[in-house]
Amino acid sequence: MAMFYLGTGHNRYYVERKFANLVGKTLEENLAKRLAVEFRVDGHDACKSLKHLSGSINFNLNNLHPLLFETYKEICK
Repeated sequence: MAMFYLGTGHNRYYVERKFANLVGKTLEENLAKRLAVEFRVDGHDACKSLKHLSGSINFNLNNLHPLLFETYKEICK
């Protein structure tokens, strides 16, 4: 989460890309569950950062781990 917020909060494209590569479809299931909880707890901040990530490095949020993408759809209505 620190990498996520550091990258998106300071427009650090390298860090954003590293985070995006980590949270893709191959992310370990237990880690995806934990990140989903963190996203829910952070709510609006997580939504804002995910949307920033999408625009900043042209990351398609559909490429998130399926559990994270479902969480995104739930909390970022």
